[in-house]
Amino acid sequence: FSARVNHLVEALTHLRIYVEAAIDFPDEEIDFLSDGKIEAQLNDVIADLDAVRAEARQGSLLREGMKVVIAGRPNAGKSSLLNALAGREAAIVTDIAGTTRDVLREHIHIDGMPLHIIDTAGLREASDEVERIGIERAWQEIEQADRVLFMVDGTTTDAVDPAEIWPEFIARLPAKLPITVVRNKADITGETLGMSEVNGHALIRLSARTGE
Repeated sequence: FSARVNHLVEALTHLRIYVEAAIDFPDEEIDFLSDGKIEAQLNDVIADLDAVRAEARQGSLLREGMKVVIAGRPNAGKSSLLNALAGREAAIVTDIAGTTRDVLREHIHIDGMPLHIIDTAGLREASDEVERIGIERAWQEIEQADRVLFMVDGTTTDAVDPAEIWPEFIARLPAKLPITVVRNKADITGETLGMSEVNGHALIRLSARTGE
């Protein structure tokens, strides 16, 4: 990793020399900056920098863990999923919308990777002050997440594309935030359990209640 960083430093230094030469000797017949080689080298540096950043990000996730936020409308099954992942009754589960009003955190390991699972208040227009604060905190967690599990009550819609399920929610998410659509209540809808992909997003069909 350090060798790749050093290579980037050398490449940037080389490009800087060309830029400084073009500035210091503007009357020279050769226009350094219009040379196609310079543009190609700059594009290579950008690509290498993106790769190094991705590698550094991956290393950070392996060391510190991925922050996964469970989000969605009330009664979609978010707390049931948290309990299933945690292997214990970490969150209160009822049929009353708005039961979860604050952020709940569980720390688990999957295939050796630490995961910080965060359950949040159901997202909706709330008149209750306490619930409204919980929803604000939910959005704060979403904005800092490494991935969002978009929990969907499968009995309310047949849609699988997140932009079709709830376009306002998707529009508010940070750009490039990875989303996994979780269609819950497959035990009621009769959907086939499993994982797939739709429009670049992971899709999971499950039953948080039964643990399947």
